[in-house]
Amino acid sequence: MASSSRNLLWAIVGGCVFTLLLFFHTLDLLLQPLQRALDPLERFFMLRSQTVQQWFEDRNAVIQERDALRSTLQGFYQQVQDAESCMQENAELSELLGIHTTYRIEQVAAKIVNYANLSRTRITIDKGLREGVTKGDAVVVGSGIIIGKVVDATNERATVALLTDADVSLAATLAGSTNEEGIVRSRRGALMLDFIPQGMELPVGHLVVTAGSDERIPRNFTIGYVTALVTDKSAPFQSALIEQSISIADYAFVSVLKGNQ
Repeated sequence: MASSSRNLLWAIVGGCVFTLLLFFHTLDLLLQPLQRALDPLERFFMLRSQTVQQWFEDRNAVIQERDALRSTLQGFYQQVQDAESCMQENAELSELLGIHTTYRIEQVAAKIVNYANLSRTRITIDKGLREGVTKGDAVVVGSGIIIGKVVDATNERATVALLTDADVSLAATLAGSTNEEGIVRSRRGALMLDFIPQGMELPVGHLVVTAGSDERIPRNFTIGYVTALVTDKSAPFQSALIEQSISIADYAFVSVLKGNQ
């Protein structure tokens, strides 16, 4: 009990002494040597903090510059892609315009909008009745490769059934032939040339073209090439498997032939 009282008394005396030292600023004299001893350490940490702050500022500046360069580079890439796309489209249109010079046929150039069905056997184009596009018109790409027929048209757009569509058939013949002709149509997804008389030679790799017997579809437009023969000796006709030399996915434009002129 006496020990606790003494401790309390010393604590009170110490507090009073400390209060008096603060009141008369005596502690300042005692703290000044300590402050001077700590000054170098304070300056060290201040310099280091400024260095760290400068590092973060420089890093942020580098990141911003990098992002700006990336954005600029992406813009250049987009310009190059746009230029290449324009060059390809110009080449396509130049080829299509050459059809008129070769065949003297009135035509309408149109852009492919999208596929018109899930099986991708039909496409939508951005020209229609307003430009003179009508049902039954032949549709070609490149310098004269026929890809299908117009099967429906509105004022502003038209639907084209490709040769791979079950509703499309074309009178066709071998290039250079003057008499014999057959029918090109899709059978179970394969393009076939049917109704070729037995005995007629069908060399693999030979070009198959439109026969011209349909008044809406001119003669000698490319259809594809013979890749295999299907022959039954007991049948009056033979058939040939036809492969097209193009993919519609490679084209942005088509040409609609407005009748056989």
